[in-house]
Amino acid sequence: MKRTTHVRDPFAEIKRVPLFTPAGKQSSRYAIILDPDGAHEEAGIVSEDYNLVENRRVVEAAERVLHEAELEADEGRTLFDGKRFSQRWVLQQATFEAAVGDVVALTLDAWNSYDGSARFGLAFNLQRLICSNGMVVDQMLGGFRFKHNANHGDEFDVEVEEAVKRLTTLAGSVHRLAPQFQQMSKKRLNVQGIQQTFRDLELSRPLIADIFQAIEGTSMWQVYNACTDVLTKTNTFASEGINRRVTSYFLDKCSGGRHG
Repeated sequence: MKRTTHVRDPFAEIKRVPLFTPAGKQSSRYAIILDPDGAHEEAGIVSEDYNLVENRRVVEAAERVLHEAELEADEGRTLFDGKRFSQRWVLQQATFEAAVGDVVALTLDAWNSYDGSARFGLAFNLQRLICSNGMVVDQMLGGFRFKHNANHGDEFDVEVEEAVKRLTTLAGSVHRLAPQFQQMSKKRLNVQGIQQTFRDLELSRPLIADIFQAIEGTSMWQVYNACTDVLTKTNTFASEGINRRVTSYFLDKCSGGRHG
């Protein structure tokens, strides 16, 4: 059995296969196998009570939440590394201006994994519309984790209703985030301030070099957007984690006013 995953189709056929001990006795662990065209690639090892949810059902659930919330959304970026999956939708009408003419929209991100690293659920984030920079702010906006899937009938319906309520409320109040981001456009970072920012964030040298090249001004907002621009284009789960950390840092330093 192959242990490295090369299948990049997030909706490829997926199977849960029992594992056996050397003595031939069935184990309590199962292998999750991606098997398009007989590739038979291992995506993860999980316990017998692991709730396997196919990525296509994750997308269907998110689309149902958007539909029942009566919110129009454009499909955004997709992430799939053979184990973890995320699909984004951008709510073009749930927006605010972070700077003059610079509009930020609420996003709905559906999450799933085949290796148990992330549970089936939704996360709420932001995206800059002018250049599609993603801002990972789910630590601030929250999300929703499903305990059940579409096969659980009434229980799943109740969870969908709760997710719809959260998304509807957030879409109606996202403009309240504007002041937190608008403060970034009012603060300036000199060269020393930018260098200190990179040291504080402990970013790698290649990443720092790319961000320097992307900086288009001296406001904190412009430096922050250079970071999110590079990380968004990288389009990996690792870059999503760095994006989350960078966003928390800039929002914290902006409100604290330590840079200048």
